[in-house]
Amino acid sequence: MVVLGTTSGQVGVMANHVPMVASLKSRTIKSSFFPDGREEYLAVSEGFVETHKGEVTIIVQTAELDKDIDVERAKKSVTTCRRSSC
Repeated sequence: MVVLGTTSGQVGVMANHVPMVASLKSRTIKSSFFPDGREEYLAVSEGFVETHKGEVTIIVQTAELDKDIDVERAKKSVTTCRRSSC
């Protein structure tokens, strides 16, 4: 299962989901499709998601696993963004 934050709200995508195209918000994507039951989280920028024939395609400019995020760099980016109204 993949949980996505779209511009229309949160969407959960499981096996054999109906075909869909949606706009993504900048936020965290939760995926829990691993056989061992673990969950992974990715921080993504705005973009798009498409589901088709059992596949999920996510198109974004940036994506980072939560464990790879440099917290200090992220805080600086937020401060810079707030100052420049991005």
